[in-house]
Amino acid sequence: MSYLVLSRKYRPQRFQEIVGQGHVTKTLQNALSLDRLSHAYILSGPRGVGKTTTARILSKALNCLEGTKSEPCGECDICKEITEGRSLDVLEIDGATYRGIDKIRDDLQDYLRHPPMKNAYKVVIIDEVHMLTKEAFNALLKTLEEPPPNVVFIFATTQPNKVPPTILSRCQRFDFKRIPSSEIIKSLLEIMKKEKIDIDENSLVLIAKKADGGMRDALSLLDQVISFTDGSVDYSSVRSILSVVDEEIFFSITDIAMTGNSIKGLELVDDLMSQGYDPETLISGLLEHLRSLLIVTVTNSADLIETTKDIKELYLAQKDRFAQSELHRILKLTEDALLSIPRSSMTRMIFESLLLKISNMDKSVEIESLLKGMGYSVERNDSENVENVKSKQDDSKSSSKSNSENALAKDNGNQESDSIGFDELKEKWGSIISEIAKTRTNLGSALRKSQLTRLNGNYLELSFDNEDLYEKGAVEHNSKFIRDFLKEKIGIDIMLKTVSGEFKTANDDSAEEVTENNNESMSEEKMLKHPTVEKIMEKFNGKLTL
Repeated sequence: MSYLVLSRKYRPQRFQEIVGQGHVTKTLQNALSLDRLSHAYILSGPRGVGKTTTARILSKALNCLEGTKSEPCGECDICKEITEGRSLDVLEIDGATYRGIDKIRDDLQDYLRHPPMKNAYKVVIIDEVHMLTKEAFNALLKTLEEPPPNVVFIFATTQPNKVPPTILSRCQRFDFKRIPSSEIIKSLLEIMKKEKIDIDENSLVLIAKKADGGMRDALSLLDQVISFTDGSVDYSSVRSILSVVDEEIFFSITDIAMTGNSIKGLELVDDLMSQGYDPETLISGLLEHLRSLLIVTVTNSADLIETTKDIKELYLAQKDRFAQSELHRILKLTEDALLSIPRSSMTRMIFESLLLKISNMDKSVEIESLLKGMGYSVERNDSENVENVKSKQDDSKSSSKSNSENALAKDNGNQESDSIGFDELKEKWGSIISEIAKTRTNLGSALRKSQLTRLNGNYLELSFDNEDLYEKGAVEHNSKFIRDFLKEKIGIDIMLKTVSGEFKTANDDSAEEVTENNNESMSEEKMLKHPTVEKIMEKFNGKLTL
């Protein structure tokens, strides 16, 4: 076979060519320069990130006579022999097949008994060393305790946790990292220039993302793409050959979750199945999409996600449509669906069920907002309670100041609410609530529980029954919104005052005084017996501060 795959053709031959592992190569080069070499190294990390390649380069650096002390030349006979695997002083062992005690005890011991034949050092490279048997490790341990002169051991593994601590403690350990996508893309671009093949950046982003931090995997995928496209690489071809689902499909799914359109969700499933997509691939891709959306929502930036510039713009456009708590819930539902796939033969049904669940999911309600709406607060720590008290005191001062200013304004005949009377406001109140409910459904429902009982100066009084504490709190929490709404739609600037108790409907400015029964005067026992409070206390193991 004359063709050499890219992963072999462009395999690094010097430390400086290794991508994304500078913390390893720099340490090894310094050790070579300072003659501070260990007799044993263990290189651990994911597949395809350069462990075995580094072991071979180190073996060349130990023996090369032409290069510098810290970097092999790669061109001399010694370097070529090691590169081609025919050096008698470098023994490379596959731990998966060469794993028994007899091989280690007899063959390896016999190999180490003799000094190097041609080079300065004998090097033993054991790949996937974690595959050795317990007995083989025990036989190897004695050699590591008292190593022969001019012998260096280099172990490579993807699972260092399976290597006995007695072996690990006798080695210098280097942990290889997944290679950042930016460095993979840069390296692939240089290779494509050497191969004289045009490829767009979006295609390289897709390949780097699919490689998941492995340079060897990235080169193998690139080889596959080039063969499929016959040398003319474009984004759609790359997405097709790598079986990558179009990101816009996942944005359609999150749109369905936002709008609650269950029928559209089922139609989307049917369309995707007719195109031959695998439900497991779709759910897995959705999980990654939701992760990216959550990161963008939390950070308010798309810098931490790996995708094309156009897709980043789509994430930024959708980030404000979900609360973080809602994304966490959708993530949990998606993760559960993915875990159930291997246990079921009805994978389409699992995907359909997932879309129905997220399209019918109730919107998240923050527990703090719920308690605040009822006039309570959840006790967390002293500093937070101090801030809450301070905030309430500031609100009280502000309210008192506003009362004084409004009273003065009334005395001077300058009250803004003169532009509309109480009776006229009551006539419009139903339509006002309907308009508010178009954008804030829950607030509209809460306002419908209230009655207008007084227009006193610049204060509009809303009354609620004793059992409507939640609705009363919701209106208080949105008082600024209501005030701004009235100012914009009707042209009046009115402060809201909410009271609770058993009341009669008032007809004008001299309406009968409401018998107030505010939550400040409500007994602790009565509060604790409120059905909503009991549910919250039971669910969150909370403690009330009154």
